[in-house]
Amino acid sequence: MFMHSAVLSSTGFPQTQELRLVSLLEKTPRFSPWGVKDWTAPRGFKFQTIDHVPVPESVLSRNSDHSALVIVERYSNMVYVDDSYVVLSNVKDVVPTLRVISLREVEGLSSPVACRNLENSTFFPFVHRAELRALVPGLPKHICAHYMVGERYLVWTWDSVSGMRSHHELTWFNGTNPDLLTESITKLVRDPISGMLVGEGNNVPPFVLTADGSKLLGFIRAYESNSGRMINGHLVDKWRERLGTDSARALLL
Repeated sequence: MFMHSAVLSSTGFPQTQELRLVSLLEKTPRFSPWGVKDWTAPRGFKFQTIDHVPVPESVLSRNSDHSALVIVERYSNMVYVDDSYVVLSNVKDVVPTLRVISLREVEGLSSPVACRNLENSTFFPFVHRAELRALVPGLPKHICAHYMVGERYLVWTWDSVSGMRSHHELTWFNGTNPDLLTESITKLVRDPISGMLVGEGNNVPPFVLTADGSKLLGFIRAYESNSGRMINGHLVDKWRERLGTDSARALLL
């Protein structure tokens, strides 16, 4: 488990921990459309980004004829994939939601359909645990995701086997009056070793949350692979300073 270092400490996490967590984030694809080229696709299918539109669209396509079947909503995150189902979450959903794409049901489509418009594709995990587990037996036990309500970021975690759940606002981020045009949360993943949540964003350094997402534990420094020189020290210092005010520090308690 991580040492629960103070968020504003000058030392942060041990460098070995930081290197491992940065590597974990690098292996975690971004949301659509910008990250789909790194998503794992089911056998016989592929994820593509269509760039000849004002804002790129992501689609799930058949390999055999390259036909687009499902339009993947922008800001969708990959949760799980096998040869039968694709499970997604979406940052723009205003409640914790999972979209389930049944490959058997979409492989014969003649024209693409938006993911949220697929029949029986929308599930609310805190309510539909039994249905989700029955439909997608391989669904991971532990699922975490972030989403937005208005201009506020929130995090939810869910144990798909026991039903245990948590749901918290990222008060440390929202409470510092971020510029949402240039500062946003882009990734969230559970560290399989510690169980803590790890994330990063645009102009937000990699960060570590408690396992339920309720508290910020610290920021992670990144290093050049060849020289070992820290490359995000300014950004880490910037966020530590932003959280150094009395009002911001109170958000961490």
